[in-house]
Amino acid sequence: MRDSTAPALSLLGLTVALSPGVLFFAWSMNIIGIEMVAGICFLALCLRLGRETPPPPSLWTVAAFVGFVLGTSRPLAFAWIFYGLMVAAVVHGPVTVVRRFRHGGRRAAAMLVVLGATTLSTIVWSLLAGAQTAGGVLPWSELVAPTLYQILHVWPAEQIGILRWPEVRLPDQLYLAWKLLFLVLGAAAMVLGTWRQRVAPLILFVTYVACSVALIRARQAGGFDLAPRYVQPAFMALPLVWGEVILLNRHRLAASLRRTLVLVSVTVVALTHGAALLFHGRRWSVGINGPWSYLLDGGQWAPPGGWLPWMTLAAARIAVLVVGFVRASFQGNRTGRLQSKGIPTSRTPSGIASTT
Repeated sequence: MRDSTAPALSLLGLTVALSPGVLFFAWSMNIIGIEMVAGICFLALCLRLGRETPPPPSLWTVAAFVGFVLGTSRPLAFAWIFYGLMVAAVVHGPVTVVRRFRHGGRRAAAMLVVLGATTLSTIVWSLLAGAQTAGGVLPWSELVAPTLYQILHVWPAEQIGILRWPEVRLPDQLYLAWKLLFLVLGAAAMVLGTWRQRVAPLILFVTYVACSVALIRARQAGGFDLAPRYVQPAFMALPLVWGEVILLNRHRLAASLRRTLVLVSVTVVALTHGAALLFHGRRWSVGINGPWSYLLDGGQWAPPGGWLPWMTLAAARIAVLVVGFVRASFQGNRTGRLQSKGIPTSRTPSGIASTT
């Protein structure tokens, strides 16, 4: 995903997509964490592979591996493979994506073979194991309105970060900050993008609603409500796409506005991750309503060495994240100015900054 001409901006969408809610499931002993993280990674890879700039040859192999992990994680997870390819086609255009896959040669063909075999094997396994459901009792039309309400008003909080299986809520101000961040990124992408790139988020949102309705109806037969974590890749595709559109049209945005967008976005992400660590640690140490003194006295449970050293280390790493993005944003602006003057910016033979 990283573009050396705009290192901070090229990673902005992915950084926002990896919310505390995603990271919580990533390290939990649950296959939904594998599906969630692999789905977001595969979406990001598809966006990178679809760019006009040729990707490193090894990226096709990485995409094949991630797609295999994604497609075999859960019975219906193979749908995210097609979703990722669709996202790339909608953002970059089907002609561009097909041309890029042709230029990928044998590695691209091998990736498609792996993805196809993964999809087929998962479908066959689901049929043999009886993993499919008969469907719900309500008609499709009666599910659209309540699903929209869930998507707009209920699910975002958990998808951003309600931890420990909806036990640990973060301060409401952080959820509001993330919603405003999504609005800013979405508005910037709508203003800067081409007509197709402006339509892309709308297509993805309609697809998100359709996937949610289909899953809700499928799970009704078992008597379960649909948890938003099952459609997390579709939700987090939005900041990935917005970040990609902003990156591709960054020349239309002033350097100062690009730096401000990066700084504000990364600050919101960093504060949310820091708060998630504090609240999650309190839950394990003294309960969800326990005293904050657990950082000093350890409470009923503490990691080796106590909470304070580990939280200090986490705070340092969060600070490094923010400083790294700020420095990269200035570096990207300098690289862009040098390239506009025809000055080489890397050791590549053509003098064009490399993109990975």
